[in-house]
Amino acid sequence: MHACFLALRVCTWPLHEVGLGVCNLLGLLAACAALYFGFGFSLTSACAWRENCDVWGLVLLALSAACCTEFFDSYRHFSLVESVIFAATSYIEILAFVPAVWMVYQCSKKSDDVAGEGSRKGGNVQQEASAFFAFLVPFYVLEDVVSAFRVRGEEPLAAAGHIVHFIILLDFACFLLAHIYNPDKVHGSFLCWLPDQLWV
Repeated sequence: MHACFLALRVCTWPLHEVGLGVCNLLGLLAACAALYFGFGFSLTSACAWRENCDVWGLVLLALSAACCTEFFDSYRHFSLVESVIFAATSYIEILAFVPAVWMVYQCSKKSDDVAGEGSRKGGNVQQEASAFFAFLVPFYVLEDVVSAFRVRGEEPLAAAGHIVHFIILLDFACFLLAHIYNPDKVHGSFLCWLPDQLWV
C-alpha cells in the first residue's frame, strides 16, 4: 500500500509538490524492492494480484472515500481530480498499516487455518515483516524527521507532530517485530512491567 500512495505522489508531484519529489521516488523504489525481495511480489504475476485482493480492496476503499469527501467539500483549492488524488494519497497512507496488523494477527493464530494457508503460500512472516520495516523506518526518517527539521522554525507544533508520529512508528515497528519473532517472550516480559496492584 505504501507503493500505491508513493506512486500517486510521484505521478502528481508537479501538481501538488507533496513531500520531496526525490524522496517520494526513492521511497517508491525502496517499497518496490521490499515487495519483490521480502514478499516475492511481481507486477507480471497475475497470481500475485489475486492473492493480494484484500490490499487492493483497501486501496479501492481509500479512493472511494477520497472521491466522496472531496465531492462534498465546498472549500477545495484545487480541481476535483487533483483534490481526490491528494486525499487518496493521505487515506491510503493511513490504511497502509492494516496489512501489517493483519499479518501479526495471522501469526498469533498459529493453530488457525488462516496461518496455515499463509505458510502454504510460501510466505515467511518474519522475512516479510523484516522487509516491510527495513523499508518503512528509513522512509519515515525522511518523511517525518527531515520534515520536522524543515518546518521547525515556522511551525514548531507541526514539527513536534512529525517527531511524535515517528516515535509512535518506531514503537509500532519494535512491537510488531518482537511479537512476530518471539510472541511468548513479549507477552511474559510485558506482564512483568505491570505492578500487581493493577490486577486487583
